[in-house]
Amino acid sequence: MSDQQLIEALTGPGFIENPYPVYAALRNADPVFFVEPFNAWIVTRFEDVNTAFSDPRFQVLYEQHQTNRMGPTAVEQEYFKVGKEFLVVNDPPTHTRLKRIFRAPFTQNRVKPLVPMVEKLAQECIASLKDKGGADIVNDYAHEIPMCVISHLLNIPKEYEAKILEWMSAFYAVLFVSPMSDEELVSANKTAADAQQFFLDIVKERRANPGEDFITDLIQVNDSDEDPLEDRQIAINLFLLYFAGHDTQRGMFSNIISALDEHRDALAWLLEDTQRIDTAIHELYRYDATGQFMGRTAAEDLELGGKQIKAGQTLMVSMGAANRDPEAFPNPDKIDFFREAGSKLPYMTFGTGRHRCLGAALAQTNLPIMLKTLLNTMGEFNVDRARAERIQTMEVRGFHSLPISW
Repeated sequence: MSDQQLIEALTGPGFIENPYPVYAALRNADPVFFVEPFNAWIVTRFEDVNTAFSDPRFQVLYEQHQTNRMGPTAVEQEYFKVGKEFLVVNDPPTHTRLKRIFRAPFTQNRVKPLVPMVEKLAQECIASLKDKGGADIVNDYAHEIPMCVISHLLNIPKEYEAKILEWMSAFYAVLFVSPMSDEELVSANKTAADAQQFFLDIVKERRANPGEDFITDLIQVNDSDEDPLEDRQIAINLFLLYFAGHDTQRGMFSNIISALDEHRDALAWLLEDTQRIDTAIHELYRYDATGQFMGRTAAEDLELGGKQIKAGQTLMVSMGAANRDPEAFPNPDKIDFFREAGSKLPYMTFGTGRHRCLGAALAQTNLPIMLKTLLNTMGEFNVDRARAERIQTMEVRGFHSLPISW
């Protein structure tokens, strides 16, 4: 492919449906490729992706990244003023400080006791669907379980879940690397103000009426710190926890179901013994990740993949492409549960290094339970491709709606 053909493939509608042939073409032609419409380098080879995530010369540098992405007025936008406080877009030492405080609800010690609750939620949800003969597995199931769990951790009443989900949908584009449309910008700016105020009110309420929940614990730990966060910083990162604790799981589960529907031999093998899911699911995480890109900025002039990257330039680092690199995963377009039997693969689905996904432990607790419960109850299923609706972004891969029948 020529450079222009590669750009057309990246920006065309076919990329959202199936980006993996485009990644393969990029790796073969130009694994570190500058895309003029995005003002960014796309990185598609596993080795280079790993370097971009682990080498300290590659940072987020949020202000520079957003200026590259949206122009010099980005810093004046309300979305920027809120988004710049997110843990995920900060570099050390701020990132280290924020992560120390906010990772608490996602540690194994916090997550492990949730298993009985997740199992109960999944069983109740599936039982309510069983006799219907089919369901939208995203909105009727994959949405419900993670949302209930993260709301339980934070003790946020269920009546607010729909509003929070609406804010997440509107603000999602802020975390992307490709430029936002005018409509997305307006929506993100309005959402920034509304979401910040909501969670700020929650923090104030929890200060006045402490409970047995993560927000109360967070406030107490923060207030005793020698360099405490402002309430506004706490509030903004509570909003981020919903992205880490809910939305990535919803997208990942829909991709797992879609992949198993397309690979009936893999589905049949899991149905023979659903306990196999505990180890086999790592191959499903690799095969079709929900997060396809993360942004990085070169902190200095450097070389990557034979290309000279200038200080301040943006990189679109592709976890999805790294996961299908044949140099790292032979025959990568095949689901192979015996690729490294009994061990976790070095896949990039949850990132790596200091910015590894905050919600990885929670996701890897919830998703196997959700899949086991579905297969144990429903057995074989079929996806209605004609009615499926994909998420229409290049950064996040998954489904808004995925009807299945059994």
